[in-house]
Amino acid sequence: MKMLDNLFDGKVDVKTDSRYQDDYISLTQNAIGMKTADVYFLSLIIGYRNGMSVPAQDSKGKEFRPSYFTSLQKNLLYGFILNLPDVNIEDMTDGGQIMRIFAECTSYSNGGIEWLRANVFSDQLSESGSINADAEVIIERLNQMIHDQLNPEVAPF
Repeated sequence: MKMLDNLFDGKVDVKTDSRYQDDYISLTQNAIGMKTADVYFLSLIIGYRNGMSVPAQDSKGKEFRPSYFTSLQKNLLYGFILNLPDVNIEDMTDGGQIMRIFAECTSYSNGGIEWLRANVFSDQLSESGSINADAEVIIERLNQMIHDQLNPEVAPF
């Protein structure tokens, strides 16, 4: 009997685009309390919600195992992934398809970081264009963004 893969079993590493490595570093400062998987999840939802998808140029940035997602994040990701037009439920148990699914998710995550750069941190960017702000500024701006974007009539994705 063939063993089925799983999106979150940890056999696959999610690797981010190196263009966004400094953004991940800024957004995972200790005082903020977010880990790489949290930033990836947040930026994926922001990218999808705003219709921004930026395909990865490489996979040499931050990496993490999908098992690092919280159970709530995993449940929301299942819903998100099943809403992608080119994914069916069987794809989530096929190792090759899982890599493709995470590549598509990474494109939306990249788009979310681009959106954050342009709409939340446009005055807090480094010379290279990455988010470069103190933890207090990041926390304040992310909270304000969530408040401003929150609409109980709109699903998060």
